[in-house]
Amino acid sequence: MRISMEEALGRFERSLEALFDSDIYLLEHDINERTITHKLAEHLQVRFPEWHVDCEYNRDGHDPKRIRIETGLASIQINVYPDIIIHERGTNERNLLIVEAKKSNDPRLNGAEADHQRIEGFSASLGYQIGVFLEFNVGEGQTEGWLLAKEAYFEDSWHDLLA
Repeated sequence: MRISMEEALGRFERSLEALFDSDIYLLEHDINERTITHKLAEHLQVRFPEWHVDCEYNRDGHDPKRIRIETGLASIQINVYPDIIIHERGTNERNLLIVEAKKSNDPRLNGAEADHQRIEGFSASLGYQIGVFLEFNVGEGQTEGWLLAKEAYFEDSWHDLLA
């Protein structure tokens, strides 16, 4: 089944809203990133029933999932474990959406940049139609909102979805 970019992003947005409505405790109490993305995946599965929604899925058919990234000096292949993917298992013919997420207190300095590279690699190497990068604002009493970044990669460019 084909789905338009607008429809896919609309379903994604409704899934995020559901996460914030029913699972905000996870963000308020700075629970592990994997727990947050797992709960988001549950909300996504409800809105994408005709697709598989998987967390940390590491297979391309029967082989480990690998993408090519540029390091500045060379192009290399790396094994990857995306936070969430929406796809059809066992084929690369129906790879719809990949999500990489970070928490605002993630100590890795290049975490967002590395996630952007992975998303671009998924698009180029495995044909994902849409890539989404999220940065969750965690901890009690947040005044900036629960998302510090929400960006989508499609048609070979990045688009700020918070603007």
